[in-house]
Amino acid sequence: MCKTDIFNSVSNVVTSLTEVDYSTMCQSGIKTREVVDARYLLIYFLHVSAGFDIAYIARHLNMTPQGIRQILSQFDLRRKQSGKFFEILFQKIKNSIETY
Repeated sequence: MCKTDIFNSVSNVVTSLTEVDYSTMCQSGIKTREVVDARYLLIYFLHVSAGFDIAYIARHLNMTPQGIRQILSQFDLRRKQSGKFFEILFQKIKNSIETY
């Protein structure tokens, strides 16, 4: 599987389970809870599970590397504060990605 296929697979899993489309996640101006949670989950799984580096993720999501680093550094806090639904999504995405 090439990088693009892996990136698209992770993106498809996240968009499917969060019901937030990819183009919406890439718009940093959209700050609703659902979109921000989906963006955090996408970035986390692209970096941690798929192993993409920060610069690669930033280029493909139209974000800065600093923005990606900030999201990654705040992920655990967001996970604690976002409640049960975020945790359910996290586990479902994790399980789906592990099957690849």
